[in-house]
Amino acid sequence: MTTHHYDDGTRRFDYTLILKPRMRHRYIRIRDGRVIVTAPRHTSLRTIEAFIEAKADWITRHLNAARENTPIDLTSPNAHLYWRGERCPVQIEHGETAQLTIENGTARFVLPHPSNPAELLALFQAHCKRHASHTLLPRIEHWAAIMGLQPTRIGFRRARTRWGSCSSRNSLSFNTWMMILPDELIDYIIVHELAHILHKNHSHDFWDLVAQYLPDWKQRRKNLRIFEPFLR
Repeated sequence: MTTHHYDDGTRRFDYTLILKPRMRHRYIRIRDGRVIVTAPRHTSLRTIEAFIEAKADWITRHLNAARENTPIDLTSPNAHLYWRGERCPVQIEHGETAQLTIENGTARFVLPHPSNPAELLALFQAHCKRHASHTLLPRIEHWAAIMGLQPTRIGFRRARTRWGSCSSRNSLSFNTWMMILPDELIDYIIVHELAHILHKNHSHDFWDLVAQYLPDWKQRRKNLRIFEPFLR
């Protein structure tokens, strides 16, 4: 896996090249604002470059569409992001290594080259992933002890459609995007998924169990909808 840069004077983008031994054809994918090219192992770089050149219009068009669908454009004027429920203004600086720090209510991005919305969002997603386990796990264990419901496994991953899930074997998975939420909404998601250990559907018994620990769960669920665009 290697990273390359395409620039024909009017179209510019980076792409990740993956060579696989058993592949017979070349493919291009746009994933999370990144261009990924997959080809047979012995394909020459010249052939790859010609392939990229032939598809440059298609790639540019889909990159632009991906950026338009980004739930937050961190390069826009007065851009901000949410961290633990707090609205943090964005600062973008030049530096040798790409990184993100969130301190004192400010999100500070450092990049070695001009930024784009997809790249900043990817850095933010990685930041959420790094902090999810040690931040969320104590809250999950806290509520599991109070409710007397123990999951068989607890995992953290980025998901596009849901904040959390409970499997038929009582394994819980939580979305790393939860790091943007205030504590009361984090607790709502945790209690919701723990309740599914006992009730696999959204029956009256399920909601009665949730209400036993969070009487204001309806308002919390309503407030959670504000953050749903981040699940794209």
